[in-house]
Amino acid sequence: MSIVDCLGFALGCVGLSLDDFCLLRQEELESVFKVYTSERDFFVRDGWERMRQHAAVSMQPHVRKRISARDLFHFGWDDTTVDGKKVEESSTPLSSAESKARFLRRLGRL
Repeated sequence: MSIVDCLGFALGCVGLSLDDFCLLRQEELESVFKVYTSERDFFVRDGWERMRQHAAVSMQPHVRKRISARDLFHFGWDDTTVDGKKVEESSTPLSSAESKARFLRRLGRL
């Protein structure tokens, strides 16, 4: 990252003033960036987790089998197991039919 990129990120995204930016050493600036990105990631994940939980609660009255939020969606930050089973990472996207069959299987209808 060039100094101009760092300046743009610090002033535009983080909200530092130019004077504060100029007073920081490289280690301090890296710490500010690290904390900022981890906080931003937390809020992004929190939003997706809320959406996943809301979807599970909304769907529960319409299915026989109890479903959990992790049964509906698997995110990259989830652990590699769901319900004690190893989740296989697939580099190829599922076809429409495969995706629908997987969805119905998770709902317990197939």
